[in-house]
Amino acid sequence: MLKVERDITIARPLAEVFAFVSNFDNFTRWSTDVVKAELLNGQRVGVGTRARITRRALGQHFDMLFEMVHFEPLARLSFRGEMLGIPFRSGLRFDPVDAGARVTQSGEVVIPPLLFMVEPTARQVLATIFENDLRKLKQVLESDDWS
Repeated sequence: MLKVERDITIARPLAEVFAFVSNFDNFTRWSTDVVKAELLNGQRVGVGTRARITRRALGQHFDMLFEMVHFEPLARLSFRGEMLGIPFRSGLRFDPVDAGARVTQSGEVVIPPLLFMVEPTARQVLATIFENDLRKLKQVLESDDWS
């Protein structure tokens, strides 16, 4: 199983950071390769929320279906789902720090045994996605017009 984790500190109060990230309407504002995000069971966000996001990668668009499996206000969100038939788990953890909030993004992907040779490349791609997303999140939330 491939696992990746990255974090960043954002100079905003933890409550503001969590509120922004947990509002699904903001997903395309901070996730750099997401071009569309759609809740599949109403506007409620919490355990059991299902969604579809469309990611742009390698010049193509890929749909990713997921379900929220943890929703702990001011602490963490986590999801499970699949993309191109490959299962994944991902999550965001929120920790208070003196400078504001530390956001940690993590993910686990089950690489099929026949594709074991792509694991190093897949690990780097996932790490780059997380780094880009967290930098964009920091940029948006630390700007003067983020709300």
